Amino acid sequence: MALLQKFDFGLPDAKDDPLLEVCALKIAPIAQFLTDNKSILVGDRGSGKTAVFRLLSDRKIQFTNNDNLNQIHIPIDEELSYKTLKGHISNQIKESTKEDASPHRLVWELFIFSRCLEGLRKQFEGNRRFDKINEEFQEAVGLKNPGKVGLIDLITKTKKTFGVKLENGHMGYVVPNFYASVEPKREADEPIDQSNFLDLPRFKSELNLLLADAKAVAYVLIDKLDEFVSGEEYKTQLSTLQALIQSWRDYQSYPKIKIKLFLRRDLYERLDFSSIGRDKIEPRKVELIWTDEDIRHLIATRIFHNIQSINKGKSLAIYCDERYLTIDRQFLNEIRSLDSIPENERSILDVVKHKFLMMRDYLRQRKRDAYDARTTNVHDMAYTALITTLFPRAANHKTKANKIEQIEISTYFSTHFQFSSKTTTPRIILLFLQYCLEATRHYYLNNPTESIQINEKGEYPVFLRDHLFQAYEQVRVLAMQTITGLNSAWQRSAANIMRHASTSKTPEAISFKEAKKHLGKDVTDEELSNFFAFYEHAGLFACTNRADNLDGRIYSIPIIFQRMSANAFT
Repeated sequence: MALLQKFDFGLPDAKDDPLLEVCALKIAPIAQFLTDNKSILVGDRGSGKTAVFRLLSDRKIQFTNNDNLNQIHIPIDEELSYKTLKGHISNQIKESTKEDASPHRLVWELFIFSRCLEGLRKQFEGNRRFDKINEEFQEAVGLKNPGKVGLIDLITKTKKTFGVKLENGHMGYVVPNFYASVEPKREADEPIDQSNFLDLPRFKSELNLLLADAKAVAYVLIDKLDEFVSGEEYKTQLSTLQALIQSWRDYQSYPKIKIKLFLRRDLYERLDFSSIGRDKIEPRKVELIWTDEDIRHLIATRIFHNIQSINKGKSLAIYCDERYLTIDRQFLNEIRSLDSIPENERSILDVVKHKFLMMRDYLRQRKRDAYDARTTNVHDMAYTALITTLFPRAANHKTKANKIEQIEISTYFSTHFQFSSKTTTPRIILLFLQYCLEATRHYYLNNPTESIQINEKGEYPVFLRDHLFQAYEQVRVLAMQTITGLNSAWQRSAANIMRHASTSKTPEAISFKEAKKHLGKDVTDEELSNFFAFYEHAGLFACTNRADNLDGRIYSIPIIFQRMSANAFT
């Protein structure tokens, strides 16, 4: 029990995870994002965007640049500063521009460039060129006594009217040129004083040249964009994000100032790319998706960290069945699943099926020669072996018939933690591990006579099947309540639909017509369509026949949300 108290699998929230640095994994999408030609990291909730942001902010990982330039990372995730700036500027923008996307663009332009100057101040302390850029920018926004002030002070302590004039920009795009007037409000028909223009392209260009001469590159990292737009009307959220994408696009002309965006998938999919062109955005985007192997690697790394800490760096021997290295991947999961069943519990059908699969694999292997590569992965075998050092080879799960049966542990992690996007996120796995640890500690605290003995395969049965089952139920309930609660207006309707689906004969799906009947006549088809669209992005449903009309549509429900217990809806 004393050793178990030392176990720590980390926390689901990357912002507070104490093991993030020591257990960081540079999976393929992350490695791809760290290259210079990628700028937007898109992922589901809990996929690890903030983890990457934190590692970059703390300089634990770096971007790949072939010129070996000095990297300066400028993290931005304080939505409060942005909202304060936005509120102040919105009140001072001329009425004629308020309906345009330009006000949002102005806020982002001022916010990003000001944060650039703040982030570079230490690097270029005493540099006359930098001081000149900084002072001229502050003067341009109306600060009479420029100095070392922060963004909010710079804006809120000056009185000015902001406006916009649309001009032809680079690459044929129409771009806004902003101005700030410190004089009394100008009448609409009066000419604009050219001296008041916020010549942002000039400021960006001069800062870009300064960085180039210093053999440096500034990476501006923007995370928590869902919090930047929280509490806003849907249309305003969309305009805010569109304006950010336009600002990001404009910064492509300044190669030493690189904007890196961390964007939730559902927010990204709302964007309208018609003004920029999706073909110009997609090549710069990376989808943060964890493969089944990545998830096993994540779990194995956290387990290994704990074992090494307890063993104080001593070597660890793990058991790996050599047969699994040669068995064809097509048959491997089924064979491992059957192997996980104790021999005295195997049915005649299990024995026959196992022999049949082994025979099929044997016949396939006979056709292979020295030029055929393995279909298995030796690293993944090691990850699975590490997992089963402490966890059972098979976990209990509920079948479609609502019966408790065992499922091989790798298959369990690959299938039972996916949302409607059919991907598993680190957050849900770390939450599960945390609950497993709590259940296990509670069990051994109440059963002090129980001891953990190493078995013939070098495994320690620390986490028992009942602990996994209990932890999984907790994860399911929390995930359900979190997702349904994302929209307060639809929360009750979502809970009612899921309660109905959980007790129906087909808990794995619900039809549009069935949901409409269950919610009543007061809900229109458009409202219900928007409801399903929202919760599909959130991970609760997935439409299986989108080409059909609304009444014919079927929405599948992931395993993690099937047959929920009653306490999930309280």
